[in-house]
Amino acid sequence: MSHTDPKSLANLYQPLDEVALGFAKTIYEICTAKWFKVEDFQKHEILLSEAYVLLWQNSETGDVDGRKVGLPLKVGAFATVFLDLIASKKIEVFLTHEDRDPRVRVIDDTQTGTFLDGALFDDLRLRHHRVMRLQKYLERAEESSCVDIILNSLILRGILKKEKKGFPGLKFFRRFPTTNPKPEKDLVEQIRNVSLDEEENHDSYIIALLAICREADNIFLISDPILKKYFSTLEYTELKKRMDKMINEYLRRGRPRSWCRPRSRNLTLGSSPVSSPRVTPRITRRSASMHEQLGKTRSSDGIPSTNAQQIHLS
Repeated sequence: MSHTDPKSLANLYQPLDEVALGFAKTIYEICTAKWFKVEDFQKHEILLSEAYVLLWQNSETGDVDGRKVGLPLKVGAFATVFLDLIASKKIEVFLTHEDRDPRVRVIDDTQTGTFLDGALFDDLRLRHHRVMRLQKYLERAEESSCVDIILNSLILRGILKKEKKGFPGLKFFRRFPTTNPKPEKDLVEQIRNVSLDEEENHDSYIIALLAICREADNIFLISDPILKKYFSTLEYTELKKRMDKMINEYLRRGRPRSWCRPRSRNLTLGSSPVSSPRVTPRITRRSASMHEQLGKTRSSDGIPSTNAQQIHLS
């Protein structure tokens, strides 16, 4: 059974609203940190969202586990699209004086001319005059087609290809084998180098990618479905400690002190809440009481699902 199968015990994760709030805060911490440089994003050949999905994809099997079953890994993909738009100076994320819930608004409503438009930005442009709760928008990731749109971009770049598997009369499914392994190998090598380097002058693109990947991996209680597969068990055990320490130090610089609280112990298996005897250490601890307090703020934003371009990859 796949570790991202909805019935797998590895798929023991927090409720979607808590996952979305965690990513919303991570996005804010990244884009408001002093080390965040738009120029670093412009130096790379593929966008951050493409890099995230490329690391998510299994290069050996071509599988992208969870892209169709509504797993919170899709929220991570959505989060990287927001970061790409921030780096493109199309949107900004900020905190209001009323609460500590990150908000988003459009600051330049001209199209990007990339897949980012269909994945998210066209929908945001329709609300360019509004301030929106970032958490609520991230919760829409499961009903958007952003992952398929990003996969299609990687196919057009010649990095992946699309294959149809199955048997006549039965359900077919898609796989996305790697055709050009260099971009993925380069990303893994840069992640390894950054994690082992004691210097603080790092590429903010790689730091942002690493922070989102670790946030995504930390959703799961007993598996790290994105980064772990690229390293041996022994190497990853040491690298993960270094990654988390480094990310915590980087993100802490832009983190409001009120955010440094324990996380909830209420986890979800599929859609049913369960009690966990322990909680895997996270980069940032966020409490259920904090979430309840935030829930008392206005929650009706009238945000529809993402009006993303439909690409037939299923």
